[in-house]
Amino acid sequence: MSDFAVVLWCWKPRARSRPKGRIEFSPALANKQAKAIQVHLNMPHEIVCVTDFPAHEFDSHIRVIDADQHFDDWAHLGGCYRRLKAFDPSMKELIAPRFVWMDLDMIVIKDLAPLFQHDHTIKCWKSESMPRQPINGSMVQMVAGAHARVWKEFDVAKTPAAARLEGYRGTDQAIMAYMLGNNIPLWTWRDGVMHLGRHCGHSLLPEIARVVRS
Repeated sequence: MSDFAVVLWCWKPRARSRPKGRIEFSPALANKQAKAIQVHLNMPHEIVCVTDFPAHEFDSHIRVIDADQHFDDWAHLGGCYRRLKAFDPSMKELIAPRFVWMDLDMIVIKDLAPLFQHDHTIKCWKSESMPRQPINGSMVQMVAGAHARVWKEFDVAKTPAAARLEGYRGTDQAIMAYMLGNNIPLWTWRDGVMHLGRHCGHSLLPEIARVVRS
């Protein structure tokens, strides 16, 4: 196990868990993403994939974690609620003392190390697509266990409804916004974390672009 890991999420879709027209996540896409990360992350790291697909479908350099065994607590809620388990202090032993997760539709362009080398206990991507939504859950970095209340205080009967009342949308990203507040460190397009169609086009990428969500 490395001191720093990049976590990929790849589970089979459940009813209403993925909007129509979105990229279908698969082991092949995870393998492609892992290769890009290996090329463009100039710092010691391990690549981990949390998945319910068979381990043999992933490249040998990817450490596979069984999603149904370790991240099944809120899987029945759909969406990405199951990712809230990442805030459990046990992730220090299961994943790494420090880790970042990246969605599989994040296209890696150049060295990611400048994004991940900092002293913050958590850092998220700033949402610019939804009013009042401070966090986009596509990329989140944390020190394992540093913000454990997100996991420990989540109440399935109360917390999602409370987050919606505050105007937050989505699943895990709404809960993070509600429980972490608006003052956490954020990556923006100025750091090179961009959204295709909002910050750049298919044929022209700004020089500062490091990772682009498709």
